[in-house]
Amino acid sequence: MQFSLRAPWQEFLIPGLHDYYGELSCFLRLSIKTARLDFLSSVCQVPRNSARRYFVRSRSSNREELILKAFPRQSHRAGFTLVELLVVIAIIGVLVSLLLPAVQQAREAARRMQCGNNLKQLALATHSYADSFLGFQPSLLSYEVEGTVYQHGALTPILPYIEQGSLSDLFDDRLGFASLENQLAVNTQLSTMLCPSAPGGDRVVAGTWEKVEGSWNFHDDRTFAAGDYATPSFYKEDNTTTTQWVGALTWGKHTPLANITDGLSNTMLYYELAGLPDIYQGNVKTGQTDSADHGAWATYANPRILSWTFDGSAAGGPCVLNCTNGWNGAYAFHPGGMNVALCDGSVRFVAETLNKSVIRRLICREDNEVLGEL
Repeated sequence: MQFSLRAPWQEFLIPGLHDYYGELSCFLRLSIKTARLDFLSSVCQVPRNSARRYFVRSRSSNREELILKAFPRQSHRAGFTLVELLVVIAIIGVLVSLLLPAVQQAREAARRMQCGNNLKQLALATHSYADSFLGFQPSLLSYEVEGTVYQHGALTPILPYIEQGSLSDLFDDRLGFASLENQLAVNTQLSTMLCPSAPGGDRVVAGTWEKVEGSWNFHDDRTFAAGDYATPSFYKEDNTTTTQWVGALTWGKHTPLANITDGLSNTMLYYELAGLPDIYQGNVKTGQTDSADHGAWATYANPRILSWTFDGSAAGGPCVLNCTNGWNGAYAFHPGGMNVALCDGSVRFVAETLNKSVIRRLICREDNEVLGEL
């Protein structure tokens, strides 16, 4: 039988696979009027887009016939189109954007809990000190010998009670924290003294004032490990008023627990003063820095707490917490407030929106006013 090509018919071919299984020829005779490519494709298992048709006419029978030549089949590997890939990427992006805030909130909650635990340790150490010395330690010790003033603060006396006995032995309290002989001790970084939410990690504060032979000198060559916790000596509205409310600890002498007449659970013992030596006003880092007299954990300076404007630029406003960490400020990096330790050893989270009159009553140990809800 002879065949001749009849245009415009085309040959029906299946391209070969990488794995060659041998040539396979399939000759199907069907009428061109009833033939369907879907039927041929299903019978020979040939994809529609991988075949080409080739029609011939039989001279003996004068019939149009279709020759389907099949070669080793090509496997079609599953894959993604560009649109599908972009959709998947977009979905993943949305999921990540939803999860990131939750992860950050969980991390901050853990940091805030660790900060509260640090304050808890300081408060319990203060009670252990009070058991030994019949009262809380002084907020400031200052004495002068032959024109030289030696000073240190409230946290150096409790070092043995936070498992820092060797550091306490290294620190010579007869010389004060700013003395050259105490440089090794005061440069020791203590994780208990640092809030994990404060930026900068193990920070160093440079420079301090020291009164030697009757004159005050600034030593910019001395460095100190930073601390994020302090005890409030007083509360004042601003620097111009003379009225001030006394805090739990007293300058220069011990404080018997009986002197805290407002109640141990109603009086602040420690609060956060974080981020130093960098100065913050509101949520803005000003670019200014402070000296070790303010930012070191061993400092003598446990300042008054003042009220401020909300941007932290001036005293005498409605804001007390998280306004500024400058001199006489109270500042934390926790959203919405700060951790404070009370005189009974408990730790509370105090909202930054709390009225300043309530904070004043919380600081003062003997105002005989009802504290109310924090």
